[in-house]
This record gives sequence, structure tokens and C-alpha cells, in this order.
Amino acid sequence: MEGYWVYFSNGVLNSDGRRLFETIARMIVYEKPWYKGLVNRVRHDPCLENVLRLAEEILGEEAYEIIEAVIEGPYRWRYG
Repeated sequence: MEGYWVYFSNGVLNSDGRRLFETIARMIVYEKPWYKGLVNRVRHDPCLENVLRLAEEILGEEAYEIIEAVIEGPYRWRYG
């Protein structure tokens, strides 16, 4: 999640992201086989939404905090 700009292109995992995801996916399925269905969903449709859904199952709400911090950066902007 922290490498969003490197591993995603147009909201979908690029080739480097898929390579990293496959390594992580093998570890996840080996340790916790009940995530296999969700991992397969990401394999078939590697969009940000599906990756976040898997990350949320594993990390909880921290997954959204990580991706939000990566996309917005260390500063939050307010208008008005």
C-alpha cells in the first residue's frame, strides 16, 4: 500500500505490482487459507478497490489510513 505510485497505474496493479502481489499472496494463502477466495478476486481483477478490500481484511482500518497518507501526502489541504 505504501508504494501506491510505484505499483499502480490508472488504479490497477501494474506488472511490478502484480509481481509483488503474487509473492505476498502466496504467503497469505499459506498462512491463512481462508483468504484464498479474496486473493483470487484480486488476481482476476487487480483494481485498487479489490486490493484495499484484501488489505482491510488483514490490516483492518489501518489499510485505509495508509493509502490515504500515501495519496494525500504528509499535508492535508483545506479550502476556504
